[in-house]
Amino acid sequence: MADAPRVVLESPEIRVVPNPALHEFHFRGDSHALLTQVASAYGVTADFEESIPSKRVHFDMEPVDFFTAMRAAGEVTATFWVPLSEKQIFVARNNAENHRQYDHIALRTFYIPGASTPQEMNEMTTLLRTIFDVRFVSQQPQSGMLAVRAPVGVLDAVTKLLENLGTTRPQVMLDIQVFQIDHQLTRDMGMHIPNNFNLFNIPAGAIAALTGALAEGIFKASSTS
Repeated sequence: MADAPRVVLESPEIRVVPNPALHEFHFRGDSHALLTQVASAYGVTADFEESIPSKRVHFDMEPVDFFTAMRAAGEVTATFWVPLSEKQIFVARNNAENHRQYDHIALRTFYIPGASTPQEMNEMTTLLRTIFDVRFVSQQPQSGMLAVRAPVGVLDAVTKLLENLGTTRPQVMLDIQVFQIDHQLTRDMGMHIPNNFNLFNIPAGAIAALTGALAEGIFKASSTS
């Protein structure tokens, strides 16, 4: 049997590393554009959750660092952010459900032996997204690597699943019993079990008439006695 998938790289908790320069902002415009502009000023790329509403905002800040600027921009736009890599963040709407799903994201890279084609890697990615609702999965089909970004608890569950998952195709054992019916015994006993049966469709009116006639006959027989 082929080796099971295994962890080859792990980052306990991803941390963003922005440029250390200070920047000031005087912005009027769309909230998405504001977050993109603030992040890019420090060399960071921002990806957005789909549910973030677009609205017009005003944003003025004296020269500040990345963390101060993003915290203030988050207050203006009702969002928060989590790191995806040293130069990439994910911005989501600020609510309890999103904090539960995205806070404290860690990274683990798995080697998937035997899965070297895009189709096989797509099947593995679909499996993880379906079972664990993992949003951030990146593939490297040429090297058989699968990088998963998720909260630590989810990554532990993914790791346990993959470590117990073989890469060989599943095999099925069929236990088949064949029975032969001997008709000679019934013939010797003088029995004949018919192979064909006739079915008759009796209209409801005929059944009602027959039932009524039968009841009338029983009543007459009772009266005579």
